[in-house]
Amino acid sequence: MRKIFGKNTLFTLLILSILCSCESLQCGSNPEQLIGKMESLVETVKEKRKESNSNDWETWDHKFVNYYENCYNALKDEMDTGQKGKFVGLSIKYVTIRLGNEIKSMFADKNEEKSEFSEVLKNIAEELKKGNN
Repeated sequence: MRKIFGKNTLFTLLILSILCSCESLQCGSNPEQLIGKMESLVETVKEKRKESNSNDWETWDHKFVNYYENCYNALKDEMDTGQKGKFVGLSIKYVTIRLGNEIKSMFADKNEEKSEFSEVLKNIAEELKKGNN
């Protein structure tokens, strides 16, 4: 009987399957799982931000960047508009928590700009609602 796969081929297939399963564990295997992971990250950061240190933020930032740049890109074609909106909203929440007072100070004492910013957010929300209909 002739060998179809050599040792190198089997080893390569094994490594590829391990890498794929690791990515699936990090991202989740579907959009709902990714959104759940992002929700969990945002809740953790929100609860622990005051007693956190730079190592905590480094870990959280690494997860955030992975979810946003790698996982979202891998799963966005499977997401409907509502899921995309929820993921983007969670991303904005994370950045807002991360930057905290820096964002608040951008809009402090600038009533005109603040109202314009609020109007932009309303327009984005309306567009997202239109996309769901």
